[in-house]
Amino acid sequence: MWKLLTLALERLCNYLIAQDPKVAKQIAECDGQLLHISISDYGQDYYLLLQDHPTLKIRFLDKPLEKVDTQIVGKAVNLLKLLYDPNEHRGITIKGNIELAQKFASLLQDLDIDWEAQCARFTGDVLAHQLFKYAKQFSTQVLHVERSLQANLSEYLQEEARHLPAGCELKEFYQAVDVLRNDQARLAARIQHLQRGGANPCNE
Repeated sequence: MWKLLTLALERLCNYLIAQDPKVAKQIAECDGQLLHISISDYGQDYYLLLQDHPTLKIRFLDKPLEKVDTQIVGKAVNLLKLLYDPNEHRGITIKGNIELAQKFASLLQDLDIDWEAQCARFTGDVLAHQLFKYAKQFSTQVLHVERSLQANLSEYLQEEARHLPAGCELKEFYQAVDVLRNDQARLAARIQHLQRGGANPCNE
């Protein structure tokens, strides 16, 4: 089952890369580099050989034919985060050529694909347009709900649970600290002046 899934994944990756000549060219420049991706929570290992080939830019190997250049280990969710942000390494272990791992993640992230046009090949233009229209509306609603939840949680922590200070309270606290710091500096200056036997600093 996993072998069939790997073959399908290989074909999908190469098909998507073929849609973006710029990314295909950059992968070809990494010809001969070998990546080992280990999905720890599924116990799956993938060996990706990057190559300068007309149609097969990424070749999935059952086992490494030679020493790997970069090993990336992590849970599936953390590996997906790496695709969204090549600098997001939390929960991920990278050994070997870290720059290659970041470059590979950036290349996949930079794929410029007209997903609506690809979908239209199977569903037709009208249905594909409607599907992506609804998808955009759904993503907008999800973003709105997420922001609303963050705002409500922040308000609850500040006003109800009192775990976080409100913005105005923080501002007043910082102002009080500044005043105290200035008073302390003036007091220290006066003490030093008196110790030197100077005039009354209050009259200065």
